[in-house]
Amino acid sequence: MALIYKLSKVPSSSEYITGLNRISDRINDTQIRLLQEQYYSPNRTVTATQIANLVGIKGGVPVVNSLYSSYNVYGLENLL
Repeated sequence: MALIYKLSKVPSSSEYITGLNRISDRINDTQIRLLQEQYYSPNRTVTATQIANLVGIKGGVPVVNSLYSSYNVYGLENLL
């Protein structure tokens, strides 16, 4: 079963920038590319398989899921 995190308040662009700056020393270039590719995807929606192909991630879905879950390790509260 997938865990879905629903924000009680959608952050503004400046709040996202502030949050990402707070964790910038803990995320790598591949994680940044994931966010960029998702942002530029139609409707900001992309599957793990698609994003693995777009970013060139070897290992596919499990690796993508692991990279995305690391954002949770850094704390979603930092993005708000």
